[in-house]
Amino acid sequence: MKLLRKIEVSIYGRRSYRLIKGTILCLKISSFSFLSLPILYKGYGIVIVTLSITPFLFLSEFWLPGLWRKVKGAGIDAEMPAFLAYLMPYARSSRSLVDLMISIPRSLKLRFIESEVERLRGLINMGMDSRKALKTLAKTTPNQRLGEFLVDYLNAEYMGTAKHSIVSLLYDYAISSLKEKWNAYAEFGRGVVEIGLGLTLSFAIVISLAPIAGPNLVVSLAIIAFTIIPLTSIVLIITMPKMGEEKHYDAILSLAPTLLASAMLTEGFGYISLVPLLVAVPFTEVYNTRVKKKASKALESLKVAAEKAKIGKRFDEELYKARFIAGNIAEAIISSEKIAGKIGVSNAIEKLEQLIEESERFSESLRIQSILMIAVSIASLVISILSINFIYSIYASIPQGINVGAVTIARNIIISLSPIATLPSSILYRERIPSLLPSLVSTMALLLVK
Repeated sequence: MKLLRKIEVSIYGRRSYRLIKGTILCLKISSFSFLSLPILYKGYGIVIVTLSITPFLFLSEFWLPGLWRKVKGAGIDAEMPAFLAYLMPYARSSRSLVDLMISIPRSLKLRFIESEVERLRGLINMGMDSRKALKTLAKTTPNQRLGEFLVDYLNAEYMGTAKHSIVSLLYDYAISSLKEKWNAYAEFGRGVVEIGLGLTLSFAIVISLAPIAGPNLVVSLAIIAFTIIPLTSIVLIITMPKMGEEKHYDAILSLAPTLLASAMLTEGFGYISLVPLLVAVPFTEVYNTRVKKKASKALESLKVAAEKAKIGKRFDEELYKARFIAGNIAEAIISSEKIAGKIGVSNAIEKLEQLIEESERFSESLRIQSILMIAVSIASLVISILSINFIYSIYASIPQGINVGAVTIARNIIISLSPIATLPSSILYRERIPSLLPSLVSTMALLLVK
């Protein structure tokens, strides 16, 4: 625990510091329990596992604080557009940035930003003035973008920059943050798709060894594929950038028909395995069509709200209708009117509208790329199954002693993989929940060419 004692509590915040310290203590204690494994269970494998895990847990104080900061930094990055949008209405008011950060409403659910606000309070309670506290926060925050923003905002205030220029500063940071989020997500999505394609195509290579090595090699690779693809698909759903009131559970639940179809194919149900997908596809397509219309109406309401605010009319109803795409930021803007005034609010609504439109453009760009990825995913499945059929025809004529059954197992595994192999690409293409149409097409294609 010596390393943690040298780290200032202000870098993590009291709550996070206590959590990290408690976690390290638990990991150290649990590391000793691993030392008893070789006594209870004999074997070289247990010894290797113990020697690998025990030092890792015991030395957690060297890697856990850094890991915590990386996770926190990524969380702040995800919340930055909403945080900046919340600040926009107040940019024209006389309220300081410290006051605005400390009074962030909990309804916005900016948990990682709020942990930084807690650190800001701690710095002020230590006797720092608000400007010095913000500078210290900017230097020690685990998120570079937040640090740069705080410094630029402080400089803009110190130089007496015009209020409309500060609004532009907020908007520029929000757009930049949103763009990088989508770019990072697209890069991650492409990586996930490539992993899925690699696992699928590798079957064609492994098959050439399977008749000699036996089916264990193929089954081991299949276990990896059936584990990694669904898990990475869920990660893609959870990490997708969002501005509105999107929930993850409905998108995750929509993966169930593909997993059911895959399980049925594994059990040899053949064309009957298409039933879950045939039932689910119409529902998901209709649902996504309705969501697209609802999002379009919400964006129109946001535009109307901005126009009404400009001429001094009430805009609450329109802004509430826009919550579908604007989330709790719409509510924060409504509550800010008394302090920010109608001009500040109308400007903020207009910038928020532009921010959401930009997010839609990034999403649409990714959607176009995902169409190609879907096509490649389906093609890779077909290529793999055709390769397997070709290899099977070669090994079928070889004398006994070579495990031809391993090729049959591999072919069945590829077919079973077809409903879930296109999931990562489908998630990148999604409106609200992933389209299951690619899964249906790939499964039908594999059943036809098997």
